[in-house]
Amino acid sequence: DERFGSGRYLANATVRFKPHAIRRIFSVHQLAYAETYSAPVLVIALQEEAGKSVLWGDSNLLLQALKEQELPKGLLPYVAPYGDIEDIALLNLEKARSFRNFDFADITERYGVGGVVFIEGKLNGDSVSISGRMLSLGRSLRFPAKKYDSDIRTATIQALQDFQETWKAQNLIAGSPQKTLHAVLD
Repeated sequence: DERFGSGRYLANATVRFKPHAIRRIFSVHQLAYAETYSAPVLVIALQEEAGKSVLWGDSNLLLQALKEQELPKGLLPYVAPYGDIEDIALLNLEKARSFRNFDFADITERYGVGGVVFIEGKLNGDSVSISGRMLSLGRSLRFPAKKYDSDIRTATIQALQDFQETWKAQNLIAGSPQKTLHAVLD
């Protein structure tokens, strides 16, 4: 994927580095970095509107966004549920809200994932507020509520991108987040 314009060249590229040398450079310059991928996590979406909660079904627009759109890529791999009859049998609204490891055991086994991200979207007119919690390999992480002024499908993907960044910030290795390193590619 390459683009030219206004004296600029933009491209998506895959770059491979010598891991030990790069870690040494980051360490010397006290740069924080994250390099470990999380085990994939299943995204469970709850939609709330006008006092009504929907976990599964076509009326859950967050779930539809997960199923229909490409999920963000990164160090925290997401898996979208099917939302089928087996999912409904494995996880009901009460279990999802309890947010205990053992309540998610059956559904995480079905998808072969290491944990879940449980997102709650509250619709309010033209905006949606999305918060989340993650349970993965015995660790728990909260994502505070954030208001998105875009449509619910776009907001769902934006929230997952924000969750990626929060997860990454929690998993930085060494360094100081106040530093930057500039690189020139020839």
